[in-house]
Amino acid sequence: MAYNPILGRPFESLVFSSVFSGRWAQFANRLYIFSPSCFESFRMIAQVDSTRFVELVAKSRLVDHAALEKFLAQFRDRFGPELPQDVGQFSRAMVDAGLLTAWHSEKLLAGKYKGFFLGKYKLLGHIGTGGMSSVYLAEHTRLHDKRAIKVLPRTRVKDATYLARFQLEAKAIASLNHPNIVLAYDIDNEGDVHYIVMEYVEGIDLQGLVRRDGPLPPVQAALLLAQAADGLQHAHQRGVIHRDVKPANLLLDLEGKIRLLDMGLALVSAEEESLTVLHNENVLGTADYLAPEQALNSHQVDHRADIYGLGCTLYFLLTGRPPFPGRDSRSENCQAPKGDANFDTETQGRLPW
Repeated sequence: MAYNPILGRPFESLVFSSVFSGRWAQFANRLYIFSPSCFESFRMIAQVDSTRFVELVAKSRLVDHAALEKFLAQFRDRFGPELPQDVGQFSRAMVDAGLLTAWHSEKLLAGKYKGFFLGKYKLLGHIGTGGMSSVYLAEHTRLHDKRAIKVLPRTRVKDATYLARFQLEAKAIASLNHPNIVLAYDIDNEGDVHYIVMEYVEGIDLQGLVRRDGPLPPVQAALLLAQAADGLQHAHQRGVIHRDVKPANLLLDLEGKIRLLDMGLALVSAEEESLTVLHNENVLGTADYLAPEQALNSHQVDHRADIYGLGCTLYFLLTGRPPFPGRDSRSENCQAPKGDANFDTETQGRLPW
């Protein structure tokens, strides 16, 4: 009988003794003690074999019945009548066949088969999570167009006032229509899950570009930022202040066009008090690109705060670092950065002025 040196009792006395044995039991026990959430995922994966995986796929509705049966028939013709013991091999085969995404496979292997659909859209993968929302890659179930779906947390929609103000501001942001701004197409909800349907753009953000390739040549940096400035001007003329202009929110698409991302902190001019005043902290934005006046009060800024962020972004593109690194939006050094943002000798040698 395997013995647990930490708890001082046999492994068989633990709740998962019927699932694991031997070395697997030792590993599972340590995982259970130090990270219960990781253990739960491990336990679910261990319990999902190929037969169970097929059942979960059917329950998920990710693959229609005819397509699933056709895949299984072809798989059995190639590899034999029995499904493989290696469920990972089987799940990869479904991904390679284009029936599932890697994200689908990961969730199904963890025993999860719900939550893959939102309204008219099938979720294909998780793009990222920010302080205000999570963004998923999705596909329209009939038109098969790719979209980015921004999902708002349930905790934010329990207040009717918050929801009403969100809808008002989201509609204002959706009114922006410019080639240098990622478009918003629709606002909808499914129960208490509220979301915005946005244009999906393939590419790399400028922060990732600089990390990959290093600082940009001055001419290239200026041309990219000029496009961003065009998009911001369009927003400003319609009373929308972005308030979070930074390299990570400027996407370079596959055609070389800059697209302004993430209007989640945008301030919309309106007669009523802004939603962000009622429900957010006083200081919004990213510290390294935050204008001093925005560090004092994010709700009373104008277009000049975005211009400041754009200037800090240009500095980053040329040097690979923000002009005043290490700023904290909660401290005085963010409100009034000291000194000049000088260029180093190497950068100065590349500049045309």
